Amino acid sequence: MRHTNVISIIRAATLPFIVFLLSFQVRAATFGALALLLLAIFSDLIDGYRSQPENKLTKVTSFLDPLADKIIIGGLLLLFVLRNEYPLWILLLFVLRDVLFGIIHYFAGREEIYLTGERTYGMLLTNSQYIIVAGLVLRQLYETW
Repeated sequence: MRHTNVISIIRAATLPFIVFLLSFQVRAATFGALALLLLAIFSDLIDGYRSQPENKLTKVTSFLDPLADKIIIGGLLLLFVLRNEYPLWILLLFVLRDVLFGIIHYFAGREEIYLTGERTYGMLLTNSQYIIVAGLVLRQLYETW
């Protein structure tokens, strides 16, 4: 298994630990959750840096990397929605966008149509969602201070 795939799997596996730490709603645990989240974000950046310039993206990597991002971002946004700290409609908007994009991507792939700007758009969206999630965790850290 490629190292980029292992990194993606480990990144997705950090979600239960982050949620567990955030559930305590105390400073030390929230700081630990923030550290794990930042480590996951950093691993995503390193993973992308190592695989994209050399065109080392495989079909598995192209699937696992965004899936790991969606697991962390979606899981944490769901946690904050359930705690009434984030609006449900925005989470549903993100889910709808991913479903629609998945359908478009599927049909484009069947017709061998290349979607221009797909990678850039995906990276911008994922990074903005990571910023939202990190902001929510930082807010919890601030409230426990």
